[in-house]
Amino acid sequence: MRDLCFVFLCFVAVLPIQAQPKEPILMLNTDMHGAAINCIETDAKGQYLLTCSDDKTARLWDATTGTGLRTFRPPVGYGDEGRLYTCALSPDGKIAAMGGWTGSSWNSVDSTKVTVGKWTGYALKRQFTVYMFETTTGDLLAAVDGLGDEILDLKFSPDGKYLLAALGGTQGVSIIDTETRKRVRELVGYGSAARSMAFSSTGQLAVVSDDGYIRIYDKNFSQKKVQTLPSGRKPTDVDFSPQGDQLMVGCSDLQSVLILDTETLKRVDVSIGATLTAKQPFTAVAFSADGNKYAGGNNKAFNEYRIRMWKGGTYNVLGVSDFAVAKSNITGLKALPDGSVAFCSSYPEIGRITKDSKSLTQWLTGNTQREYIRSGEITRYESRQRKQFQVNDDGTQVGLYSVGKEMLFFSLTDRELKTGSEAFPVFTTRDDRSKIRITGWQNSTAPLMNNKALT
Repeated sequence: MRDLCFVFLCFVAVLPIQAQPKEPILMLNTDMHGAAINCIETDAKGQYLLTCSDDKTARLWDATTGTGLRTFRPPVGYGDEGRLYTCALSPDGKIAAMGGWTGSSWNSVDSTKVTVGKWTGYALKRQFTVYMFETTTGDLLAAVDGLGDEILDLKFSPDGKYLLAALGGTQGVSIIDTETRKRVRELVGYGSAARSMAFSSTGQLAVVSDDGYIRIYDKNFSQKKVQTLPSGRKPTDVDFSPQGDQLMVGCSDLQSVLILDTETLKRVDVSIGATLTAKQPFTAVAFSADGNKYAGGNNKAFNEYRIRMWKGGTYNVLGVSDFAVAKSNITGLKALPDGSVAFCSSYPEIGRITKDSKSLTQWLTGNTQREYIRSGEITRYESRQRKQFQVNDDGTQVGLYSVGKEMLFFSLTDRELKTGSEAFPVFTTRDDRSKIRITGWQNSTAPLMNNKALT
């Protein structure tokens, strides 16, 4: 066993360090995100929305018209490198920050000493990066390196002096000075990933962690209290009420959100609005500027994902509204100063629910309406819906189905893309007449025909 450990340690000690790719990595320049949107944020006045995505871009939007203003493209690499889990806008809207699985491919230059019994080796220590862009020009202002794990959440302090990064592992929270763009302090003592953060109007900071604790800090980042959550061990999101007297916490292992008193951290609201009967947890939460509570996540009904709004405090359905707004999981909620709430989904989609809770309308370029929703042009090919991919007998024409749209046919010989009705057979993995069986094709690059590798 010791020999095996020694071999392993020797192996990790000589792992190659990748450099940042020098050759161009081509990406489609679309008007909308092309993969799941993981976060949505706004500035203090609610003029802009900032979103970030698994497609490795962040985008700035006009919060009133829905017009796309700018696309930010931080350095990317292969595989997960460059996936953005979180973003933040400075209170004045001048700085856009973003991070996720960022920078680790070329910044992991330190090593960690590992000892097992009498054997000692060195393993590479990953380091991650937060990127800061100027919103008016799109210029990269800073790449803040050296963070000890993936970046799961970013928040600017209310005065804009600091940018906080919640980190995975047990790294806690890094505090970055926005003027010098240097890390100036670490909030430590975490037993697992720091998952989500929120600031109150008075500057208090709340952090929920995968270790099951909620931590409250004062405006000087001195820890005031730390306490286990009253229930739920997998917190996903947290937000302060406008007055700062309550906290709302979403958890992936609960069918209800937690509404806590800020001082005692005891649960104070268990109204029907905060609870779902189905096993579909609320994982994104937000208080609106006028104090209403919003929660979303996996709340699905009739093939639409819903956001719930309620005023709380009573065990009845009065004052509870469910908005069918998205085609996939709600991944983020953000309150705007006018009482509306912006959201994003993994479809990907972004939209806004107005203060008067009117139904959403399509969000188009130049739209001046105060409620909107915008969806990505997504094509999905799931084995359960085989008609979404078709091919003719000689393979010269391919049929593609864009979700919610008509069939598109591309001719490989004529190089033309045309619309048309469903005309070609759908694919099959088994033909009993010719005794052909295709396996190992899904999520794989090594399909088998009759259990033999294709050459």
